[in-house]
Amino acid sequence: MVRLSAVAKRYVVRASTVHALRGINLQVPRGSACALVGPTGSGKSTLLGIMAGLDRPSSGRICIDGRDLAHLRGRHLASFRLARIGLVFQAHKLIPVLSAAENVALPLTLLGLPSCERRRRVERMLGELRLAAVAKRRPAELSGGQQQRVGIARALVVEPALLLADEPTASLDEGGAREVLEILRLINVRSRTTLIVATHDPRLQTLASRRIQLREGQLVADSDPAPRSAGS
Repeated sequence: MVRLSAVAKRYVVRASTVHALRGINLQVPRGSACALVGPTGSGKSTLLGIMAGLDRPSSGRICIDGRDLAHLRGRHLASFRLARIGLVFQAHKLIPVLSAAENVALPLTLLGLPSCERRRRVERMLGELRLAAVAKRRPAELSGGQQQRVGIARALVVEPALLLADEPTASLDEGGAREVLEILRLINVRSRTTLIVATHDPRLQTLASRRIQLREGQLVADSDPAPRSAGS
């Protein structure tokens, strides 16, 4: 599902070069659950952004679901990301003037799905994430846990092959964090959606079958470093 070869990311800050990622080699097979761990500034969010195609590496190669992201530009990259990659953020980034249901439906609208299919998928997703009762409420009327679940529903409604989550429980209380943990666990087990979570939360780390540790932009530990076959 995910193949990274010698991926590096460099920034120039006040005439100095900052190495956010240094030669990352990584293979993640389809259907697995991985936790990206490491201290703040280790490169976790940068790596997720590059996997999502939101940022470009300074060097190296990224293949997601069989597609080399270097060959995708502009609207082609945006369309691929929209259809194949789900994104969950620490700050859920819901559109405040839209209801919960409208936020979830947004990527389906962008994909051009017919209204009947959009409605069917949104109703199913809101039901599965126990959000049907708040479908017409706007984000400001929802609890933090409900807002994060709407963000997860929006990421999943397109039925992505890969789900990337960046500190999805960081702003939640104990109850909300537990709900998100259970949702992500079910998504991975039931749908076999490949899951990569960047987190400091030890509870989220327990859902992953693989723990990948970064430090100062380098991959320093991998609980499952074995090379994968071409079909992975």
